[in-house]
Amino acid sequence: VSARQLIDEKAQYILSHYNDITVMYSGGIDSSTVLVSLLRNLNPNEWDRIHVIGSTDSIEENPGLYNKLLNTKVRLDLGDPLTEQQNFVNDETDAVVSGWQGDQLFYSDLIAKHPEMFDMPWKDGINYFSKKTHNVLLSYKALTKVIDCWQTAIDNSNLPITRYGEFAWFTNFCCRWNINETISKVRKLGTPIEDKAVPFFGDMAFQRWSVSNFERNNKENMLLN
Repeated sequence: VSARQLIDEKAQYILSHYNDITVMYSGGIDSSTVLVSLLRNLNPNEWDRIHVIGSTDSIEENPGLYNKLLNTKVRLDLGDPLTEQQNFVNDETDAVVSGWQGDQLFYSDLIAKHPEMFDMPWKDGINYFSKKTHNVLLSYKALTKVIDCWQTAIDNSNLPITRYGEFAWFTNFCCRWNINETISKVRKLGTPIEDKAVPFFGDMAFQRWSVSNFERNNKENMLLN
């Protein structure tokens, strides 16, 4: 199953189960994928079912897409998608869709910040990263414990992880998936959207795709190409 097929299937599911759909749009690749997939699977005459909440940062990050939406039926509002969601959602809203957890499928922002680390042996990269970001070097004892812990996880995964770029994705995938889902839910507690949140990438089908496509997704450092 291709990523395109999974994404379209999820978009079709959302469109068939919810009528009035709000998209939390940051302008990045994850939320752009969510928005485009919903529109792609919906007749343009029904695009008024889609309500996009973006910000000036969203426009700056992806001005082309934003400008294309201006003369369509898509409803657009400007505000902070993270902190002002509840201000744009009402009783008619059926679902608030976000691209959270998309990062964990494809890469790690650790590598986005330090692309030179991608091809470094993953065990060497742990202390390099600690020094680079926190100006701290782990002791030999602490480093050994960290490596032993992750080595066990890697062995159990049966994934051929050798480079730090692959390791960064693996740690992000293993740890941040549930953390991001929990943070997303906590932020909505006590707000009108508490029971309306729909994380687009938050299901096992996407997780299985990511793991089964490990070698292709982590083949090269796209940030340096």
